[in-house]
Amino acid sequence: MNPDMPQIIQVDVTNHCNFSCVMCLRQSWNEVLQHFSVDVYQKVAKENFPFIEKLLLYGQGEPLVHPAFLQILEISQKYLVKEAEIAFTTNGSLLHPKIADKILKYPVKEIVFSLDTTDILKLKKIRRGATPQLLENIAYLTKLKGKNGFSRIGIETVLMKSNLHDLLNVIEYAAQLDIDFIVVSHLIPYTENIQDEVLYTTISEESWEISKLILEQGWDIIKKATYEIFETMLGTSNPLTAYYTLNSLWKEAREKNVDINPPLLFEVKDRLPLIQEAQKIFHDAQKMATEYGITVDLPKIVPKIEDRHCPYIERNATVIKVTGDVAPCFNYLYTHPLYINNHFRKEYAISFGNVRNQSLKSIWNSKRYTDFRKKLKTLNRDLPWCGNCPFSTANCFYTETNSYDCYGNAPGCNECLFSVDIAKCLL
Repeated sequence: MNPDMPQIIQVDVTNHCNFSCVMCLRQSWNEVLQHFSVDVYQKVAKENFPFIEKLLLYGQGEPLVHPAFLQILEISQKYLVKEAEIAFTTNGSLLHPKIADKILKYPVKEIVFSLDTTDILKLKKIRRGATPQLLENIAYLTKLKGKNGFSRIGIETVLMKSNLHDLLNVIEYAAQLDIDFIVVSHLIPYTENIQDEVLYTTISEESWEISKLILEQGWDIIKKATYEIFETMLGTSNPLTAYYTLNSLWKEAREKNVDINPPLLFEVKDRLPLIQEAQKIFHDAQKMATEYGITVDLPKIVPKIEDRHCPYIERNATVIKVTGDVAPCFNYLYTHPLYINNHFRKEYAISFGNVRNQSLKSIWNSKRYTDFRKKLKTLNRDLPWCGNCPFSTANCFYTETNSYDCYGNAPGCNECLFSVDIAKCLL
């Protein structure tokens, strides 16, 4: 492997899709639909594939919609070293037996199916376009494990209130079919109306522990503290009980370098029963997976600041958009809205260069991209986390877009759900 190159290359082979999923980014964008150019792919493969360990063929579309997907696999096989892996994620609808047989003539080692429930009627509501054929395709593919190096089948589930109670059924289904792993990711709310489906909080575990009293008493303790101050100004001698309680909480937060976000705490209070139910189901899911011998990667429900990280940086990975633009991660492939911490945010697409007229190696080693990766290696120290900050829910300038954060980083990853393991990167 070349140390001056990424170890994993993800290619956004197409941004076309034959589904219309309710939670998908595609519901909120305005993009030109296109397929990755085979000629450009040939260039990228020749220059880079001999030096990488893994190739991911998926992005913001259904990869099997690409009319030349088999040719892409053929080109990939030509230039990848024997030990390198090819993997892709699919909604499964087009992977019928004849296509599966053709695909597995190439050294594809891993295929992940997007499956949020085994209830086909519910699945049709979530992933509009799904049919029972999808489940038949998954069952057929499981019989092909071991063919030409094909060794791993996974399921990727987007979890929300609508399908929370389906998770255990998905695990049982996977066990019956000898599926190897399940990756569970929380919903990313691109619009406000889908926020009600969220099963997590962006308030960190550190702040959550300090803020339990505020969470229990709500606005009452803040009102009481305010009244106590006014009463003192008017000359009364009533004890400042609520005031000193809040003051001690803020003092503890400062000592631990943590912020407290009361407005978001009060919003979370209304969803606390749902969050607690999700925690119970996660416990049961992990227990069931262990009994069945299936790996289940569950997301955080309450994130932890000190655990923040960038999966793309950790794995030395990069993404090439369908246009040829090189993005630092899946989240920055396309410009899109995000509704988070009770506010809208515009996430702009990030490009460090384009492989149509530059080499990936020169883009990867450019000062701008190198500095970006270096900064994210210390993300948990050097980037703010807005879930704890009360200004994030009060129209803070630095939360309007990903252009900058309040520490001066550009672009800003200060509200990245992937960095706190709420949303999952499939690398």
